[in-house]
Amino acid sequence: MRTPLVIGILIVIGVILSLIFTPQNPICPEDFKDKERGGISTIEWIDKFYRDNPDASEEDFYTARINFLIENDCDKTLDRY
Repeated sequence: MRTPLVIGILIVIGVILSLIFTPQNPICPEDFKDKERGGISTIEWIDKFYRDNPDASEEDFYTARINFLIENDCDKTLDRY
């Protein structure tokens, strides 16, 4: 009788721990282990930005990119700007 309860509790604990400690997908270019993948991610972000904002100026793009980097704590990338 206690065995199913213990198993259930262990499963719940395992699920909670996996949700807490699952690594997030890299967002900042410097978070990628493969620099090429980081570059691809940046290009994808740029493509999405211009699809969502077809009339954006270079200044609009620059401002949006800087805000994205600030919001995601991309300190190493911001240091290059």
